[in-house]
Amino acid sequence: MSEFDTIVIGAGPAGIGAITYLKRANVHFLWLEKGAPGGKLINIHEIANCPGFEAQDGFSLSLKLLAPLGVSPTFGDVLSLKKEENTFFVETKEKTYTSKTVLLATGLSNTPKIPGEKDLLGHGVSYCATCDGPFYRGKVVALNGEDEKAYEEALYLSFIVQELHLFYPSSHFCNEEVLKEKGNVFFHPSSEILRVLSEEGTKKVGSLLYREGKIEKTMQISALFPLMGEGTDTFFLRYLPLKTERGFLVTNDSMETSVPGLFAAGDIVKKRLRQVVTALSDGAIGSSGIISYLRSHKE
Repeated sequence: MSEFDTIVIGAGPAGIGAITYLKRANVHFLWLEKGAPGGKLINIHEIANCPGFEAQDGFSLSLKLLAPLGVSPTFGDVLSLKKEENTFFVETKEKTYTSKTVLLATGLSNTPKIPGEKDLLGHGVSYCATCDGPFYRGKVVALNGEDEKAYEEALYLSFIVQELHLFYPSSHFCNEEVLKEKGNVFFHPSSEILRVLSEEGTKKVGSLLYREGKIEKTMQISALFPLMGEGTDTFFLRYLPLKTERGFLVTNDSMETSVPGLFAAGDIVKKRLRQVVTALSDGAIGSSGIISYLRSHKE
C-alpha cells in the first residue's frame, strides 16, 4: 500500500501551482525540494510579468506565492524514481517514499560556464530572454547558444534590442537565414566568450571578453544570455521509459508523461513558453490530472 496519493518533486512555481490544487482537493501528498522553496525563482533580480503582482524580485514573489499554502516542502534530494506495478518508489538520500502518482516539477538546471556569469546573474546575466529581454530595450546584448531554443530567444530579442550579438562554437546558427533579415543581429561563428565583466564601479554587466579565431576582443554590452549550460536534470529518471524531446519530457494535455501516473509540469516539460505564470498553470493542470487519475484508479 502506498504511503501517499502523490509526491510532488520541486517547489518552484510549477510545484506551488500543483500543491495549491492538491491541498484544496484533500489529496494526501508529500512535497519534496532539495534546495530552497521557490526554486530558481528566488534568484531572479526582477519579475515584471506575473499578472496580479507588481514588479519585484523573485524571492519576494516566491514568499507571496508560498504564504497562502500554509505548508512547506520536506527537504529531499531525489536519487532515483522507479515504478513497480502501480506504485512509485521515490528514493532520497534520507529514505524511500511510495506513492500512487508523482508530479515532477524540477525545472531546468543552469551550469555557469563563463567566468563572471555566476557573479552577475540577475544583474545583466539572464537565462530567459522572454522574462528579462524587455529590461534591455534599445540596448546592446549578447547571446551564447546555437540550438532551436537559442534561435527562439534570439528572435524575441531582435524585436526589442538595438543590437543582438550571437556567439556560438560552430559555423552555423539555427535558422540563421531568418535572423539575418532582421538587420540588427550580428553573428560570431566559431567564437568563445572568455569572460563577462561588470561595468566599472557597479555590479552590472558592462562588457565581455571573447575570442574570434585567434584574436581576443572586447565588446560593450548591457546583458548576456548564456544558454550553452542549460538543461534538464533527469538522471534520477533513468529507470523509467519516458518519452522526451531534446531532453524535455513529453506530456499530454493533462500533463501526464508516457509513464501512467507520472505527471510533469513547468520548465522540465516540452513547451513553447517558460514563464512563472505558465509554470503555475502547468502545476494546476497536472494536479487536476492527478486527481482524475486517482479517482479512476481507486484500490
